[in-house]
Amino acid sequence: MKTLTQFVRDARGVAAVEFIMVATVLIMLCFGGFDFGRFVVSAQRVEAVSYNLAQMLSQTAVSAAAVDNGDGVVSDATIAWYENSAMVIFPEALADSFAQQTPWTTILSVNMTSLKFVPNSTTCGSSCTYTPKVVWTTGNRPCNTTFTKVADANQASPTTLPTDIYGPSPEIVVDVTYTFKPTVGATWLPTMTMSRTTYMAPRNVAVVESSAGSKLAPNCSGVL
Repeated sequence: MKTLTQFVRDARGVAAVEFIMVATVLIMLCFGGFDFGRFVVSAQRVEAVSYNLAQMLSQTAVSAAAVDNGDGVVSDATIAWYENSAMVIFPEALADSFAQQTPWTTILSVNMTSLKFVPNSTTCGSSCTYTPKVVWTTGNRPCNTTFTKVADANQASPTTLPTDIYGPSPEIVVDVTYTFKPTVGATWLPTMTMSRTTYMAPRNVAVVESSAGSKLAPNCSGVL
């Protein structure tokens, strides 16, 4: 009993035990803060990719090769260049793809779509209602997609469009999706998918078409 009492009252090593317990928590918080910072930066980069690609497409100039007068034409080479520019805007995606030993396009998805809004009648005037039609797309909004009008605050999806963009003006839509994988604790923390969508009207042309014979984004039949 005397030995047991001495053991219970012995305070030697208490500080070391407390330090280990506190240090473990602090280290976990530091690592968590590191990944949280990466997550915030990645979200900003995804938004920047979406916005800047929409800006570039919106500046398409009038082309004599357009199907309709006053339209602009974007070539396959230009579309590919816009897609690849995502690497410059979001260089962290390249670092992540190298670390994961996978192509950057598997973790950073870029999809561009040109929309035309067709009025319900040629004589409806101010009472027109409009139906969105896909002119061309590089991915997740295929030709003949039937879109649902939703509130502006709704999460973007390939089959919905916000109410505010419905009208006579055409639109460029850029959808960007990024799969974020934590660096610290990657074995037990799940990957997270973040996405951003930008809607922007062309500045210089009536509609942005793709080039004749396009392989990346052929024009949809019957829209132009």
